[in-house]
Amino acid sequence: MLVLVLLMNGLSGLLNSPLKNIRKMKNQIKNLLLIAVLLLITATAFSQKVSNVHFEQVGKEIYIYYDLIGENLVFVNVYCSQDNGKSWEGPLKEIRGAVGSEQQEGVNKLIVWDVLKEKERLQGSLSFEVEIVIDDVDEIDIAEQIHLVVEEMPSFPGGEAEMYNYIGKNIEYPQLAKESGISGRVFLSFVIEKDGSVTDVQILRGIGGGCDKEAARVIKSMPKWEPGIQRGKAVRVQYRMPIKFTLQDNNEVK
Repeated sequence: MLVLVLLMNGLSGLLNSPLKNIRKMKNQIKNLLLIAVLLLITATAFSQKVSNVHFEQVGKEIYIYYDLIGENLVFVNVYCSQDNGKSWEGPLKEIRGAVGSEQQEGVNKLIVWDVLKEKERLQGSLSFEVEIVIDDVDEIDIAEQIHLVVEEMPSFPGGEAEMYNYIGKNIEYPQLAKESGISGRVFLSFVIEKDGSVTDVQILRGIGGGCDKEAARVIKSMPKWEPGIQRGKAVRVQYRMPIKFTLQDNNEVK
């Protein structure tokens, strides 16, 4: 309605102008049409929204429900807070259902979170946030984006068990960490490229004593993965994982 009123007012003023200003009129009409298109795009973007987010625990999984309003296809991410919304971590990874790309409008859409695959335990009051991003393939080259969740996630040659086997065989407990009694988890992120190579290795949370550098070294040394697939194309995917450093009583690596 705002666009229609704007155009009617603008064109009314132009029609009352002298004919000698035809060139000026054409430019003004172009400007009015451009404004109209921008307003329509803005209205479309704001019409897309998420509401009624709620959840329940079913066995060892958490079911997250939400309503999606709007006609556009969207990409959906889910975030969890363990302190009632005071702090949020990155998007959840061990999820399935109405999540990822090409999500359509619907009521009571379901996302299932396999909690134990991602968290050892949950504490405090939980809350969830469902994030949407307009999924427009004509404007964004999905192959060049770095994705968090895709239709087929990247996989290490031989699977997850083989990946942890590789890490266990190649990791070396830093001497400084041994002498200082340092143990714990190093959290890292890295990108699996379209050709399966591992790049952009970053420490998200470290424990020091040389463990952070050692964890990064092992990740960088990994062989090529099977890349992530989105809409039939290999895409770049960010992967996050912990590497655990544990000393036994005899000061050996566990």
